[in-house]
Amino acid sequence: MFRMRSPGLHAGSGAPERIAVSTGAEPIQPESRFNLFSLLPAQTRAAFIAASRPRTVLDGSIVYHQDDVGGEMYHIISGEVRLFFLHPDGRELVFTTFEPGDCFGISSLIDGAPLPHTAEARGRLKLHVVTRSAFDKLRADHRPFEDALLQLLCRHMRVLSTYVTDATLDGLSQRLARRLLDVARPGDDDTPAVRHSQAELSLMFGVSRQTINKLLQQFEHDGLVRLSYGAVQLKDPPGLRRRAAAGPD
Repeated sequence: MFRMRSPGLHAGSGAPERIAVSTGAEPIQPESRFNLFSLLPAQTRAAFIAASRPRTVLDGSIVYHQDDVGGEMYHIISGEVRLFFLHPDGRELVFTTFEPGDCFGISSLIDGAPLPHTAEARGRLKLHVVTRSAFDKLRADHRPFEDALLQLLCRHMRVLSTYVTDATLDGLSQRLARRLLDVARPGDDDTPAVRHSQAELSLMFGVSRQTINKLLQQFEHDGLVRLSYGAVQLKDPPGLRRRAAAGPD
């Protein structure tokens, strides 16, 4: 079951709220899957920052809507971005959450086609924003930037291919175990933990929250996870990997 969202988030329902109030470059956190900076030499990183402008987006605000033809590329300084697809009937499917260091909004700058999803701020979001003209100049003047874009897009393609394969060939239990391992981050005591709510996890798989809750309770009974308010702690990551590699339910 998908969650219904308000009509105000439908594509074409108005300009996204964008609030530009921060000044100056912020420190970059290098540890993330889609961190373009980790693929760039220092000189090109400096050129990227010089070509960008800072922007702060409030929690819950929309960076862009699906079907917008984007004119900007974004690099996350702090905060998170939730990427989701909104069906015309109001159903919503969450693709993923991007973290500090990640880049998004690139595809329209390359092929001119509309963006395939909506990007929403989670927490107070700080961004480096690169306009189309600055993006084109970086590509023309810095070959490492062009090479890094290709690597980044390949990473996106591999992740999406994995999600499609999982949804087609694996059972929900295997898919959930794999996704928990994928999105977990170290918690306060260094125990890996997933900070997504059960409602949000359900939107990643297109099932009801009750279905996800039932599976998580089974995982807890099996000693794989510990459930707490607002988090799922991974007690036995090797056991979750074995569950993820098991055959379909």
